Amino acid sequence: MSKKKKQRINEYDQNPAETIKKTYKKKRRVRRLRVFLILLIAVALGAYFYSPYSRLQTIHISGNHFISNEEIQQAMNCDEDSIRLFCWSSAIKERVNKIPGIKSVAVEKSIFDGLTVSITESAPIAYQMQEGSAKVIFDNGTMKDISDSELIRKVQSLPQLSQFNDEDILKQFAENFAQVDESVRTQLSDIMFEPQESDPLRVKLLSDDNKESYVRIDDMVYQLQYYNTVVSQNSENCYFDFLGGHVYQRACD
Repeated sequence: MSKKKKQRINEYDQNPAETIKKTYKKKRRVRRLRVFLILLIAVALGAYFYSPYSRLQTIHISGNHFISNEEIQQAMNCDEDSIRLFCWSSAIKERVNKIPGIKSVAVEKSIFDGLTVSITESAPIAYQMQEGSAKVIFDNGTMKDISDSELIRKVQSLPQLSQFNDEDILKQFAENFAQVDESVRTQLSDIMFEPQESDPLRVKLLSDDNKESYVRIDDMVYQLQYYNTVVSQNSENCYFDFLGGHVYQRACD
């Protein structure tokens, strides 16, 4: 028996109208599927944003003492009713880090626990009493006003500033004093701004053992790096004037 030859279909033998019809149907199915997916996504997003799961619901703030929850939450620019997707952890961290007295911030966001903000505050190193409040200097050189009586009692063990009436001078002092070695700072009880016409940035330091020292705000970091050595080697003296690379001393009265 002879084998039947396969019949080849020439593209010119096909009906062009049928080809166009099939192509049109295929494109219409793709368009319908695309519209369906868009509608499905829109409905899903609408349901999500309408549901409570789209909101933070809870905000946990921990580790703060000098900075209130209200101040932190205001800096965050987010509250319990804020949309979770729009509260970026990196943005919250950056904004909260700008609060004076903040050393570091950790932000964690989860579906079930809302938003958790963990604060590490800078250590207070000095304070100046004001009317009904205190201005606290932190070890990162920033300053903050506090009015809570319990917090004021806590900082009263630190060196107390006085006569720093100019805010710019106080800010300059805070930035420099924060760089002074902690072993020197903790020996001081009182710090007074006592400028002279020829010495406009002079500061008087009183230590716990009644040593009296004078430094200049702009040279304080350099001058006080020798404080422990100079005072310990000259224990019979009570007056020390740190001026540049020299120290003028006087015996106790």
